[in-house]
Amino acid sequence: MTKNKDEITRELQELGLSRLASQMKEESGFGVPQGYFDGFSASVRQKIDASRQKEPATKARFFSLRAAVSMAATFLVLIGLGVSFLLLREGKEEGLFSDFDDQIFDEYFARATEFDRAMFYDLILDTEVADSKSAQAASQAEEDFFVEYLLDAAQYYGIEPTELIIQNGNDNRH
Repeated sequence: MTKNKDEITRELQELGLSRLASQMKEESGFGVPQGYFDGFSASVRQKIDASRQKEPATKARFFSLRAAVSMAATFLVLIGLGVSFLLLREGKEEGLFSDFDDQIFDEYFARATEFDRAMFYDLILDTEVADSKSAQAASQAEEDFFVEYLLDAAQYYGIEPTELIIQNGNDNRH
């Protein structure tokens, strides 16, 4: 059963050729029917013409109806907000001087205070504060505030507040 190399090669070639010949006789399963491409271009052209007839040509719109309605609604809301803002801003004033503009009052008080500053302070301050006792109490509160501020500033710069008070007390005795 020993065969030489030449015999083995010849048998393999015979087997391969016979197998190849048998495969050629059988159909592979993939194929085109006869006469398929004869009417192919005509059938494709008919399908294209039919699709063109079904779809009517539409005009290109700049924007859709939904977009137009939403823009109109937005525009109306903005106009409504603007009108309501203007109406709230220009409310009706009632009273004796409702017809005058605020600028008239400002000019009057500016001219009046040039001549009499006490009148200006009397208009602004209450009658209780305008009294001399209340004015002195207010000035005392301001003085206390300034002393506290100066002591805090001195402490910030490394000076002890007690040294300032003692030094200030010694200076007043001389």
